[in-house]
Amino acid sequence: HASRRVLLGCALVGAMQRSRASIVSYKPEDEVQIIIVKGKLKGSWVNAIIKDAEEGDRYTVYVKDTDLGRRAGCADRRIKHVPVNCLRPNISMMTPVDEDDKHSDQATQRNSSPLVPTPKSLRNGFSGRNLGTFGRTTTPRSDGVSQSDTIASPVQKESSELLYLRKRVQNQDQLILYLRKDMAKLQETVQYMKNQVHELKLQKEILLSKEFGGATASEHQSHRRINSTAVEWVTPPSNATETSLQEAFIKIKQLKDTNKRLSDLLVKEKARKAAAPVHRLYQEALRLYRGKDIQRDPKSAFQLALQAANRGHSRSQCLVGLCYQNGEGIERDEAKAYAFFLLSAIQGYALAQYNLAWCFRDGEGVTRDKSEAFHWFMKAARQGKAGAQYSLGYCYRTGEGIQKNLERACYWFAKAGEQGHVLAQNSMGICYEYGEGTTQDDTKALHWYKKAAESGDSQAQYNLGLCYHYGRGAERDREKALLWFSMSAKQNNKDAVEAMRKLSTLTKLEEKYRP
Repeated sequence: HASRRVLLGCALVGAMQRSRASIVSYKPEDEVQIIIVKGKLKGSWVNAIIKDAEEGDRYTVYVKDTDLGRRAGCADRRIKHVPVNCLRPNISMMTPVDEDDKHSDQATQRNSSPLVPTPKSLRNGFSGRNLGTFGRTTTPRSDGVSQSDTIASPVQKESSELLYLRKRVQNQDQLILYLRKDMAKLQETVQYMKNQVHELKLQKEILLSKEFGGATASEHQSHRRINSTAVEWVTPPSNATETSLQEAFIKIKQLKDTNKRLSDLLVKEKARKAAAPVHRLYQEALRLYRGKDIQRDPKSAFQLALQAANRGHSRSQCLVGLCYQNGEGIERDEAKAYAFFLLSAIQGYALAQYNLAWCFRDGEGVTRDKSEAFHWFMKAARQGKAGAQYSLGYCYRTGEGIQKNLERACYWFAKAGEQGHVLAQNSMGICYEYGEGTTQDDTKALHWYKKAAESGDSQAQYNLGLCYHYGRGAERDREKALLWFSMSAKQNNKDAVEAMRKLSTLTKLEEKYRP
């Protein structure tokens, strides 16, 4: 009801002040005052600035930060669609009137009304009192001094007042007609709803009568009438059998189960629709983080990923953790990196579980705990993360966080090596060369060394050179050994550099003492 009264008041003010408002116009950055129409400070004027002019004599204003504005709760706020009759010029910001102009205007100020209604005239305008007159109008000059534009004759004053009153009466008649039509529509709606309730009650009674059996003649005499209509209200019989009650309970349970299934499906569908925009945020953040087909921008990537991470997106949480861990797009913070890795890992994201394991192993953002690191390596490895599988095999080989077990180490090295992990492939070559956790086999050792060496692993290249030098798993070939030693030495492998030095020295000696 309060909001309806406010709308009615605005309609009346608009009808009464339309002819007045037509002579008032404001430009952007004009200093004005806006009236407060609700609350304890209703009727007060607050300083504001015109930001933009809209259609239909409406403006977008910005309320200044004043004591009155703060008490009204509207300071530092942008308000759109403000009608012109709710604004007036800010007189305190205008240039003072010269004394000569002031004395020349005193004779006409008695018969002229303000451009916009004062709080008192606005409140009285709702009941039709204090209409005021329109003898003349004043507009601000370019120098800010008010000056009389035209002085109307008594006949013109009287005709303008009659014209204003006639328009006001017409507007009030139109408003009353509109309200009557609105009231008639509301009454029709209320009557329609009453009929709907009445029909639902009748349907309920019919269903109850079918469920518990027909009524007897004595029961028909006890039927009641609803709202003086000719429709009878059927009372459920009191001799309902236990079987019928059990059947009713079964049907109710079935309906509840169906309702629960539909509710669960609705929740899943809403979650799917809500997750789509989050996934798009993550994709854009990942594109900016990697710099794929676009200039790399870790700061923007971090901001987008953080928005999605705060909504529970596991991959975005892992990306935010990486930004904190590496100091990309945000200041480095190992504790926050650990926190976001943990949030993502709890949701089952393998990469986050792998990164969390390294946090526990190296003590980054959390106390060092190799057992906990092994736990998270295992979770990620079971999801097929190659790096986690290799790290798990390393834990089994060295006994970090778990009892040493070379067979399990070889198993996880093979899992990671099959996915192309070069360190795991080199480790598999070592397992077969020395028989660690599996049967010793130089041929298979050469196979795994070669796979890792061809992928560019310097240690595997050195090991492969040793195999060719000593003839393990293949015929002895000094040229191939020198080739792989040189490739490893280019990556600053100290063992390969030393092997090349010894091999070159041996070659020189052989050439020197060759018969």
